Amino acid sequence: MNDDRTVEFVPRDERIRLTVLAVLLLAFGLPQLPELVRAWGVPEDELIHFPQWMFWLMFGGPVAVGLALLGRVGLLGLRADAQGLVNRSLVETRTTPWCEVAAIGYRPRHTWGPAGAAGLVLTDRQGRDTHLASTAPSPGDGAAQEARLSRLHALHTGHLTACPSCGS
Repeated sequence: MNDDRTVEFVPRDERIRLTVLAVLLLAFGLPQLPELVRAWGVPEDELIHFPQWMFWLMFGGPVAVGLALLGRVGLLGLRADAQGLVNRSLVETRTTPWCEVAAIGYRPRHTWGPAGAAGLVLTDRQGRDTHLASTAPSPGDGAAQEARLSRLHALHTGHLTACPSCGS
């Protein structure tokens, strides 16, 4: 739930792409699972010239990856509140307290590929930049994205003025 004390960036386009990929992986692997289960006790020389591990790898692997993607894709995004930022990607969830953030910038999309991806750029106290691609706007976000960025800057500024250890 978004209110004045929280800001959420939800990468809708990325969620759609990953959901489609997961469904395709499941559509490839799931029809083969009954055959894999049936063949579980069959000697390998009676299978169609493939060892069982190869069948499990070819058809069970995509099912496992598809299920893992579906389980994680709904969590993608960034949430900011009074304590700091929580960035959820496919691989990890990273929490960054406001005291570690010196500045917040925004990089618009300017080229293709990961190097040109849009999103927030956090600068820490040592001057290192961290790009958060999970905050990239979806087409048509315009004014809503600007409002989220304004609220995010307000949360950061509010913390800097209230925190005795990092306020000026």
